[in-house]
Amino acid sequence: MPAETLSNRADAKAWQRLAELDAQMLGPREEDVKFKFLPPLLRILGFEDTDSTFETPADLGRIHITIAGLRAAIIIECKATHVRLEGYITQLEKYARETMTRQHAAMIAVLTNGERVLVFGVLEAIHKNEFSDHFLFEVSRRQLDVEDHQALLVELIGRDAIDNGGIRDTVESPLRQNHAQREKSERDKARRNELLTEKQELLGCLAEIESELKQLTQLSPNSGQSVTQLRAAHKVESSFKWSQEFGKTEVVSSWLNEVLEDLFPLGSSYQLSHARLMQ
Repeated sequence: MPAETLSNRADAKAWQRLAELDAQMLGPREEDVKFKFLPPLLRILGFEDTDSTFETPADLGRIHITIAGLRAAIIIECKATHVRLEGYITQLEKYARETMTRQHAAMIAVLTNGERVLVFGVLEAIHKNEFSDHFLFEVSRRQLDVEDHQALLVELIGRDAIDNGGIRDTVESPLRQNHAQREKSERDKARRNELLTEKQELLGCLAEIESELKQLTQLSPNSGQSVTQLRAAHKVESSFKWSQEFGKTEVVSSWLNEVLEDLFPLGSSYQLSHARLMQ
């Protein structure tokens, strides 16, 4: 059997062991993540144990694991398994800014609690509160047996990938995609807020019309109101209720003008209400 196949099989089993590592075996402490989860992960990615430097001094603390001497530096910050990682991204950002200032090199920054792995790619000096712009991807430890996730980690953090000099291109591609997605998300959110505002304005106008139509339907036939008028009023009222339930306010506005023109003389209070709706 070819050696490459044997190596691939060994890696597959190693990935699976990490994915299936239960909480009791991993342990709850920060040190457990540092010494039980990360070393086997780094070995799969092609690093030797001697490549890692533990507790590198920094101005604001100590970086748990540093891998230097490559075309891109790697820093890894570990947290206990129960810790919410989002609360420590700012800490990782401070370490990243200091490392970039000192080394002037591309860098991969990793934050993990043994259950989740957050990966950031930094290609230039960063300023405060810019770290989110450098987020690359997140993977769950339980998904490390998925080949697509394995390939992504190898492509971005694997020793061969970093040493071959293409790390900048590798990092820039997902950064551009993430940036485009964030911009689209912001545009979609702004448009959604605009539509919600318009919907509320329309519903407010329709509520006024519904109130007036209720008053109309309560009039007795002796008041001079025709059966046709009453039916038209009921039609408008029921359509308004349907539009509220399904959010289809355009269903009312598309034919309401025609109904009201037949129903009421021009210039009546009902026509004025509809005019406000159509503005």
